[in-house]
Amino acid sequence: MSKEILVVGDVMLDCYIKGESLRLSPEAPVPVVSVNEEFYNLGGAANVAQNISILQTNCSVLGVIGDDFGGNKISQLFSESNIQNHCVIPDDKMLTTVKTRVVSGHQQIVRFDKEQIYNGANFLADQLRFLLQKQESDFIVVSDYAKGVCSQELMTEILRYTAKVLVDPKGNNWDKYRGAFLVKPNLKELSVIAGEPIANTDAAVAKYGKAILEQYEFTYLLVTRGSKGMTLIAKDKVSHHQVDQIRVYDVSGAGDTVVAVLAVLLNEGYSIDYAVNAANEAGRYVVAQPFTYAINRSELDAILKEE
Repeated sequence: MSKEILVVGDVMLDCYIKGESLRLSPEAPVPVVSVNEEFYNLGGAANVAQNISILQTNCSVLGVIGDDFGGNKISQLFSESNIQNHCVIPDDKMLTTVKTRVVSGHQQIVRFDKEQIYNGANFLADQLRFLLQKQESDFIVVSDYAKGVCSQELMTEILRYTAKVLVDPKGNNWDKYRGAFLVKPNLKELSVIAGEPIANTDAAVAKYGKAILEQYEFTYLLVTRGSKGMTLIAKDKVSHHQVDQIRVYDVSGAGDTVVAVLAVLLNEGYSIDYAVNAANEAGRYVVAQPFTYAINRSELDAILKEE
């Protein structure tokens, strides 16, 4: 039986407000949305954890939430999804990150965010050490959304504990990820690290990706390239995984799905090539679904059988 996967990162709550927009406001040139539905999904690192749990793998989460509506809702959704909640509330001033999207029909009208950057790195590192002493996790997923949880101090502790670290990166400080097993940037994020725009071609992605992999001593670099699929880069190999064209409904959470599928299948002992191909297909599947969507195991098995 595969071991539990630990997800560490920036936990968020996604709120969706749905309705119809049939007219403009007389107060300003903006649509008036008549609301008929409001619901919540786990977001950020919490969405990665939910994807892992739905794929029938035990999962726990370490992050930061506030003592507020958003934090309480996240805790409730963790319980409902059978996810072990190790999130901490550092103080009574901390705000839970909440992303609220107003949707009319299939069109997102506006998104507004409530968030606070976390700066208590040492406290979280102590919590991580305590947590790792109590459980066994071969694979740790780092879901970095640049909200302060995935600090240099915390990454040092994670990489000291296991070599099997999968990172969904953010920002331009990749020194903190040095030596990770796999880092999964999109093309824009890779361009930031390269210091110049990278063309979305096999040759360009392979060239820059290889240099960055060697610079930061990763075992693998997986570059997601939108409609052109993914490129997996290792020290002695580059493979391009194409994807069939589909109608894109909503890209929210697609990157979380990719890293979750990778973690689950690698944790089960599948090869890196098989896991990347499965993650590529899973990402293609979820962007055709409405809102933040978590693929289940039967759906994943079905699309893989079609290959």
